[in-house]
Amino acid sequence: MQPLKLAVIGCSFLVYDMLMECIKPLPVECAAICGAPEETEKIRRRYNCGKHYGDYREMLEKERPRVVLLFPASGDTFEAAKACLKAGAYVFAERPVCGGSAQAQELIALQKETGCYVMPRYNRRCAPAYMMAKEIIARPEFGRADMFTANYYAGPYASEKAMVWSHFSHIIDAMISLVGDMRLLHADKIVRDEQRAGYNLSFLSESGAIGMVQSGFMLCYEYPMERVEVTGDGRCVIIENMRSLTYHRPAPERKYGGKMILADGGDALCWMQNYGQMTLFSYYGFEGCLEEIVDAAANGGPPSFHMDDAARTIRLLEDIERKAVLHG
Repeated sequence: MQPLKLAVIGCSFLVYDMLMECIKPLPVECAAICGAPEETEKIRRRYNCGKHYGDYREMLEKERPRVVLLFPASGDTFEAAKACLKAGAYVFAERPVCGGSAQAQELIALQKETGCYVMPRYNRRCAPAYMMAKEIIARPEFGRADMFTANYYAGPYASEKAMVWSHFSHIIDAMISLVGDMRLLHADKIVRDEQRAGYNLSFLSESGAIGMVQSGFMLCYEYPMERVEVTGDGRCVIIENMRSLTYHRPAPERKYGGKMILADGGDALCWMQNYGQMTLFSYYGFEGCLEEIVDAAANGGPPSFHMDDAARTIRLLEDIERKAVLHG
């Protein structure tokens, strides 16, 4: 099909290192990039982007892109997302795009008005391990998802607020995606200093599922950062560091001396990324997110997740900030 016109607002490392690589196989043409000249020049040289603008509003007016990658190193993502929607563009933007529920509802209303959509960067929704886990949870054999538990860590952040809205945002969205809407029951936190804190969060869904998230920004990034487990009826699925998935199922009884074979329908199923593949494909899900937003823009429909989904995550982030009880 005819390539869609794409524009870029912001020149963060994620744009340069990941996103521009991931759009190579997609039917898009990078027409323009907006940012400071010293930040955008290396992107323009490497990826053969079109024009350079210092003002994204001018770029939107003159170029009229159909898809925008919105990843400013600093600045107001919310206002830029609004401008993109009004200009008729679909947007893939840094999460959570806006700073509260009121802004989220404003973007949702704009989506309905313009017929365009904002997809926040909740890339776990398109990450292979999480997509496999969601398919497993939907199987009748799995039963109702009764428990969600997660450990999700990071190194020091610039501030506690930045950690809640940037770091927590990913794992809260993953929880909602896997087990449905949850409400916060209780939040405990400890604070070591301005850049280090830890949280225990407890959740409950309308269906009766319970969730527990332990997260913080007190460790080095080399520490194993992420483990998610969802428990169903006599079985569970575990995701570790986005790189592997294990589906534990009821195993047959085994006795000494018997013939040892893997049980069809029992024993554990495991998936790990095959690093021998000669491909740009990764386990992070960026490829899937970008394919999703480009397909939606080409067909004029909604992507599989957008600001309606982000609003649920934002509500819980606001609750965490309001309800967290300080200890120590």
